[in-house]
Amino acid sequence: AALLFSQKKMRSTADSGLVRTEASRVLRRGLAEVSSEGGQQALLRDLASLCRPSLGLEENGGSIVLNRYQLQIVLIELSHLITALGEAGTSGIEDALPVLKVALSHHDHGVRYEASIALQAAARAFPQEGRKTVLSSLDSLMDSWDNLVALADTQESPGEERKEESPTRRRRFRRNKGNASPTTQPSAQMETSLKHQYSVHGHGLAISLLLHELPMSSGGIDMEMLDKIITVAYSLVKCQNNELLAKATPGAVCTCVRSGYGLICAALSTGPQAVSSHIAGFFRLWQNSVKHAEEGMRYFSPSHDLSCLDAMLVSLVSFLKSCSELLLSVPDALNRTTLLLEKVFPLVSPGGRLGTPSENPAAASRLDSAKASVMEAFSWLPPGSYAFAADQVFSFAALHIQVCLARARSA
Repeated sequence: AALLFSQKKMRSTADSGLVRTEASRVLRRGLAEVSSEGGQQALLRDLASLCRPSLGLEENGGSIVLNRYQLQIVLIELSHLITALGEAGTSGIEDALPVLKVALSHHDHGVRYEASIALQAAARAFPQEGRKTVLSSLDSLMDSWDNLVALADTQESPGEERKEESPTRRRRFRRNKGNASPTTQPSAQMETSLKHQYSVHGHGLAISLLLHELPMSSGGIDMEMLDKIITVAYSLVKCQNNELLAKATPGAVCTCVRSGYGLICAALSTGPQAVSSHIAGFFRLWQNSVKHAEEGMRYFSPSHDLSCLDAMLVSLVSFLKSCSELLLSVPDALNRTTLLLEKVFPLVSPGGRLGTPSENPAAASRLDSAKASVMEAFSWLPPGSYAFAADQVFSFAALHIQVCLARARSA
């Protein structure tokens, strides 16, 4: 239990997950499952209220302020309660939705993830609220993206002349005057950038999950909303060409690109009829990302290139899985897909530009994910469509399995 009251990272990456799982089980079996419907409605409202001081929605007048692990546990139980109550949770959903939307911009990745899951559960029971959440999250995401780009514009490059700023931008991002030391300014600017990145990631994740849910709900999702989501996805992925943003904060570019490809994955899951008119645009984005991975983007390290390439490959797998018939109905789609994979394959292979395992666990997992996506993508292609690369792909897959087995034995 003491682990729940610590803001520090756990000694093992599995510790926090195990503790959250057990604490959630205690709450569910000790309170939610034994309560009547009225009791569950009251618990839903109480748990939502419990989150408010921790998310800055009300003053902390002696209320309990939850740390990130406790917030995740509460959000997990909110998801279960919303699912269990269904339409009977109407009285509590009005309290829960504002909390969940604010949690999408929380600094902790786990909190943003659990809030997105809870919003997906809410959309299952209340599709109309899900559609409203998609629109509001799109607005919040674009505001944060605009602020990230504007923040990069305000950074003065050494030896370069500073661009003239508009009065609005100068008010929003003006430099501190007076006794502010130059060494503290980058830290404050980075903190502001991170807040915008949290918002881009959280709202993008929520939209992606809702887009998986809404087409199956009553009322579905209209094409105008889907087109708007895809337009936003284009803008986010094209951040990969923004050298000004990459110079200021390479991680912000990765956040935007990954969020954009996450939206494209979700859009592709709606089926071929809904996205057939956008396939040509998706191929241009994929080809551009592969080109950056091959040549390397200015101000990017290989780990940054790999992070963007991994997201691109996941979206390509989503296309092959959900819209495979378009490989034959869209002109040259099969050839273009095969060429993309044949270009990516040597990049993530041992000895390739991005194929060297990193000591950083996050970067190493990105490489494993990219390799898995490449192998899955090849497996979705029709037999004989990559005859020249077949032997290399087979050897690559066998080697990857051997490496994973050796890693599992040594763990």
